[in-house]
Amino acid sequence: NMGYSSFNLQKWAESLGSFERFLAMYKEKDSYRADALNRAGDVHNSIRAFQEAMDSYNASIAIGTKEKYYAQFQRAVTTGVIDRGPARKVEMLKEIIAKKEGDYVDDAIFELGRTYIGMERFTDAASMLRQYVENYPEGEKYLAALSDLGLAYQNLFDNNSALRYYQMGVQKAPASAEAKDAMIALKSLYVDMN
Repeated sequence: NMGYSSFNLQKWAESLGSFERFLAMYKEKDSYRADALNRAGDVHNSIRAFQEAMDSYNASIAIGTKEKYYAQFQRAVTTGVIDRGPARKVEMLKEIIAKKEGDYVDDAIFELGRTYIGMERFTDAASMLRQYVENYPEGEKYLAALSDLGLAYQNLFDNNSALRYYQMGVQKAPASAEAKDAMIALKSLYVDMN
């Protein structure tokens, strides 16, 4: 609990110290240990100690409890930072999606779509983001996915699809930050289309 409290206050050294003390005292290979390893990995990510984060996530995965799904997702994201390139990250995200296990499949789909945008693979990005939008309409990243879909289609010069997804985002949550960004993109598209 001290580790979590310090984490929420962004007191990284205190948080990490608490999780490390817990891990030194608590040797059971169960959900408590796996969760503490995940949180230690999160702290390491926060302080940009990426290899240490990977070690924590790998140790959590090795325990084999349901916490492994979070660790697998975080490991994939962290891999993208460590490798300085997206290839291995893409591979790991695809593995998570293909297995269809755990609570982070939707996060992996969304992250893969965003990764493809960063790689300027807009057709692949649109495919993944459409999958997210169609399968997770109540997902926490739904608005961001709509906005990213608009961007992907805009880069594919498919203005009609871009307009549709930007408009969906505005209609879903007109006061959101994503809607404000979508309105700017819509204006730009309408000007381009005369």
